[in-house]
Amino acid sequence: SRYGAYNVVFILAGEYDECSTSHPNSFFDWQEIANAVNEGDPYNRMIAIHPSTRTAEEFAVKNWIDFGDYMQIYENLHELLLQSRDHNKPVINSEYAYFLRDKDGDGIVDKPNSATREEFRYASWDIAMAGGYFVTGFRATYQGGFNYNGPFNVNDPESYLAVVDLQNIKQFFNQCEWWKFNPDDNLVNGQGVHYCLKNGTDEYIVYIRNTNNAVILDFGTSSPDEYSIKRYNTRDGSFNYLGNYSTTTSLSLFPPNDDDWIFYISRKPSLNISGNIIYYSNSRPIQDATIKLLGNQTQTELSNFDGYYNLLNLNHGENYTIKVSKPIGEDIGLFTITAYDAAITAQTAILMRNLTFFEAIAADANMDGNIHTYDAALILQYSVGLQNISGSHVGEWVLKPDSKSYQPLISDQTGQDFTGTIIGNVRGGWSQPTNLSKINISFKPYKELSDLDVYLDDELIIPLKIKGTKEILSANIDLFYDPNVLQFEDIIKTKLSKNFQLVLNNETGRLRVGLYTIEPLCVPGTFINLKFKVINESTAQKSYLKLEKFQLNNSVYMHAQSELNIIRENELPKEFSLSQNYPNPFIITGNSMLSGNDHTLINYKISKAGKVSIIIYNYLGQKIKTFINEEKEPGSYTLHWDGRNENGELISSGIYYYRLLLDKKTIIRKMIVL
Repeated sequence: SRYGAYNVVFILAGEYDECSTSHPNSFFDWQEIANAVNEGDPYNRMIAIHPSTRTAEEFAVKNWIDFGDYMQIYENLHELLLQSRDHNKPVINSEYAYFLRDKDGDGIVDKPNSATREEFRYASWDIAMAGGYFVTGFRATYQGGFNYNGPFNVNDPESYLAVVDLQNIKQFFNQCEWWKFNPDDNLVNGQGVHYCLKNGTDEYIVYIRNTNNAVILDFGTSSPDEYSIKRYNTRDGSFNYLGNYSTTTSLSLFPPNDDDWIFYISRKPSLNISGNIIYYSNSRPIQDATIKLLGNQTQTELSNFDGYYNLLNLNHGENYTIKVSKPIGEDIGLFTITAYDAAITAQTAILMRNLTFFEAIAADANMDGNIHTYDAALILQYSVGLQNISGSHVGEWVLKPDSKSYQPLISDQTGQDFTGTIIGNVRGGWSQPTNLSKINISFKPYKELSDLDVYLDDELIIPLKIKGTKEILSANIDLFYDPNVLQFEDIIKTKLSKNFQLVLNNETGRLRVGLYTIEPLCVPGTFINLKFKVINESTAQKSYLKLEKFQLNNSVYMHAQSELNIIRENELPKEFSLSQNYPNPFIITGNSMLSGNDHTLINYKISKAGKVSIIIYNYLGQKIKTFINEEKEPGSYTLHWDGRNENGELISSGIYYYRLLLDKKTIIRKMIVL
């Protein structure tokens, strides 16, 4: 019943031979019972008959019994078990010992193999080294050890070391394919007790006790080969690697003393560990990941173009661990970590979004086990190229699992895959930076940025606009400019971007900006203005603005390049000119009579006929008033403005810009309204 309850083994009766003594025909009775159980058991459990003080060998040839023998024997454990292995069925010796059992309470242990830790351990190894299984008892059961009340106490401290010895037996056999071994004691010669199990000609297990002299293992072959030898301490469960030996016919094994020892000898086949390194969100291969092999051998290999690695020529039977890593910042491209990742992280921090296991790893920028808006800030900083502050791990690779161990390696290991993510790449979609074709981003030109005429000491406003009503959570801007011509002054938010978190990185000649929000924007218009001043640090007549990236969320990438025509006062265009308004500044009063300084005059001259437009903008780049947008003949013209917009409403005080456009050439001036 102890076994049957776990659907493992069905034990028919206890103490079969006691029944057979009192009932001579019981053999046939148990045969009938066993056949009935075999036919009626819906679980098809293994069936055994448990004897008392001798074997159940007479049942071994029956079809219903699943054991070569189920014994209860206390002497000659190894030899008798070997004799019962001829039925090609497992053999078990049950209750060969009851550690420290004293049934009559006279202070003397009354079961063989049970009085000391050593004899208990020796008996257990005698069975195991015959290729058998064992079931043992400790101290008291309900029927035995009457001086102990109650059932077997698994925590009895007096039994602890014996329990450890049994666990060490299990530990040793778990490190090899134990089911492939068969006893062959004829292969070992020497003093003391010695047994041998072998797995073909590849592996040998030799048990030695009661001698510290050499025991010879004879392979029975004259072909030279190399073997790895490890010694196992049966008392503390430790291995000691003794090295590799080349031999033709035999090995000499030297126990350190006359305690019991195990020698594990394995032929050294060439084993491999292989697998793939892939990215979590799309299973794309991760190239040049470092795979480190740790153990008695060490190797370092890089994953190839397909993310594949293969660790070759590893020793059989040795312990190995592999770990995978990739340098911080390696293979992180222009689109890997953006403000969109920060937006997702911020939404997660306030419970607006749920993340998968790997997404959560990527969002935890400071690796504290939590996701906060602080993590979003760290990701946003990285997205514009700012250096990580202390505690930030954005840009680091994380490979899972942390490691893989083989304790020991006994066969080729394929499919040993690792999955990677990059801290900060919350949305996934990574690909090797050299393979932009696999990035799910649409590329389109930004048509709002055209060639411009700029004047020394003037301000230049670059408006960046959004079209359509797609939900926008983030933007990344990357703008290159000539620092000898332009000086960055400010970023001016509009009503569209006022709720966006913003961070900028202004380097010499390069401006990077990142913005994100948690509530999506769905309104078209001017999103943000970049303000520059035209400076006189170059004699060049031409310069440039290059909008390398204007990325919205993770799907729109707009780029453009503008040529700047640098105009000095003595180099005004021959085709047209635009004078500074006068007075400047001017005061608006609302007086309908244009007199005094409550209005301003704008003079312009064109030398050839063409379509002319003059438009006034506020500092946000928003159109305030269009004066003209029509064909004009050559000549000089003057405009009067009283400070009213298209709707006839007075504007507020501030800085405004007026632009003259003729045949795609532009002059821009600044005015101040009080």
